[in-house]
Amino acid sequence: MKKLATSKVWTLLDATFKGVQRTYKKLGSVYKELNKFTTLTKRAYNELEKTCHTYIKPALSDADGWVQRLTMR
Repeated sequence: MKKLATSKVWTLLDATFKGVQRTYKKLGSVYKELNKFTTLTKRAYNELEKTCHTYIKPALSDADGWVQRLTMR
């Protein structure tokens, strides 16, 4: 009887350990996906910032200069 109970306990512990291993692997996969998303978000932000500095700010500056010239006349 005691041997049967011990066997059941070991079976439960083994199943629990395997469940923990699966959960750990899934969490690792989730972490990798979040890391990819973060990297893509950073790249998109950098591209947006580069576009802003390259095109939008100079265009706004030019437009501001034109407005000042037109209002001086």
